[in-house]
Amino acid sequence: MSIEHIKSFYDLDVFIGQKVKYKNVVGVVTNITNHIGVNLDDKKAGDCIYIHPQDEELTYFDEIKSIRKLTRSQQNYAEYLRIECDETFAEWMGFA
Repeated sequence: MSIEHIKSFYDLDVFIGQKVKYKNVVGVVTNITNHIGVNLDDKKAGDCIYIHPQDEELTYFDEIKSIRKLTRSQQNYAEYLRIECDETFAEWMGFA
């Protein structure tokens, strides 16, 4: 699914970087598939939860909020997962 599907099917004007509130915690939309990917301010950068677009506890704001960047360690681990190698993470990083 795509942003266009969410917009037309649920009649929502949602976009990446949109400020939201879920269960009284502010966050930002980071991904849109068949659910809305949200990084809440009380979680680590890159720690995304997926919420149904019409969840009653999800509030959308007409504001843009910056998406926090991953730390260097998070970037390394994401790259390790992306390449699907046969080494352990420690071996891949050169620690073992």
